[in-house]
Amino acid sequence: MTVGASARKVLVTAGRCMPAIGIVHALKPAGARIDVLDSIGAAPALHSRGVVAHITHPPAPDPILYTDEVAQIARERDVDLIIAPFEESFFLSRYRHRLPVPLLAPAFSAIQQLHNKAAFVRLCEQLGLPVPQTRIVTSQEAMRSALGEFDTYFARPAFTRGGAHQLTNHGPHGTSHSVEDCHPTEDLPWLVQAFAEGDETCILALARDGTVELIVTYEPTVAAKSGFAVRFTSIDDPAAVDIAKTVCGHLGYTGFIGFDYIRTADGPVLLECNPRATGGCFLMDQATLGRALLDGLDGLTVVPPGHSKQYDSYIADGHTTDMSVAQVVRTLFSAPDALISQLDVLPFIYSFVLRSKISQEAFRQHVSVTDIAFGDTTWNGLPLPDDAS
Repeated sequence: MTVGASARKVLVTAGRCMPAIGIVHALKPAGARIDVLDSIGAAPALHSRGVVAHITHPPAPDPILYTDEVAQIARERDVDLIIAPFEESFFLSRYRHRLPVPLLAPAFSAIQQLHNKAAFVRLCEQLGLPVPQTRIVTSQEAMRSALGEFDTYFARPAFTRGGAHQLTNHGPHGTSHSVEDCHPTEDLPWLVQAFAEGDETCILALARDGTVELIVTYEPTVAAKSGFAVRFTSIDDPAAVDIAKTVCGHLGYTGFIGFDYIRTADGPVLLECNPRATGGCFLMDQATLGRALLDGLDGLTVVPPGHSKQYDSYIADGHTTDMSVAQVVRTLFSAPDALISQLDVLPFIYSFVLRSKISQEAFRQHVSVTDIAFGDTTWNGLPLPDDAS
């Protein structure tokens, strides 16, 4: 898909997700008129300076209704391009024929292969990309048998995000769950994998028609208690470019794509793929990212190592990390905040507001913060409804 230089009226979805803020900040220097939508009024990107905000229904409960609402906003606002940075892109991609303008997101067939961790392992094996030794299980009995095959293991559902559900006998979460807490089925299988020792590493790439145009490799240098990275730093690893090129080229991929892998003594070991944007977009030069989103780039641009960004609002929250007050203060002054750019500070402020509202609601409902923050935007892999159009 080629957007073309005339595409300057952009609709960005999922204003609650942090990468949406990075995308908005990248589009502004390119002169784009920007609309942002979400179902939560406190979504930070809705409050970025100069954008037009819209409130919709959440995507997961009724994805066709959501897609039609996005389409209606696009028509009313004479939008040229829709950029969907988070998992709402899965639903929009499935029903993209209902949208009146181009959608910068992968084909749904590619999402099905990449979002499903079991299918992703099979794809990597097909493409010759290294993955941990893996068993795919559909019952607790099969899980117990598979766990016995590994000295150290890491198990998780084929459809999950952010480490919300996992079972491992290695590391700080080694005793937090048991097999009885896991419920693999034929429709929702689990992966049991040999634990890979090494350095956690992430890739974010932006591709168009199978060609990678912009890529950053980075590592989480400060993590929240849940494992979510609150500070990240770009590094140099040529293997990352090869991984992204191999997968994107095979699938003819268009849009953002993220990979998590382990840098081991023997080379990279791929863990999972996220066919959406990630925090890596904050490490990309804003002007370059803006051009890539609107017009595409000539050739490949690789973000150089040594760039760091962080979420100050998370670091300053004493419940997020295990750092002491002195460590928090030092960290706050050690790297730029990801959410503040071009004197645009309201997204940063609303990141506090949103997290407070989510935490209160999670406490009220006795569920996890992740369930409240993203439960109405994510897809669990079960069949989506057919539409008549």
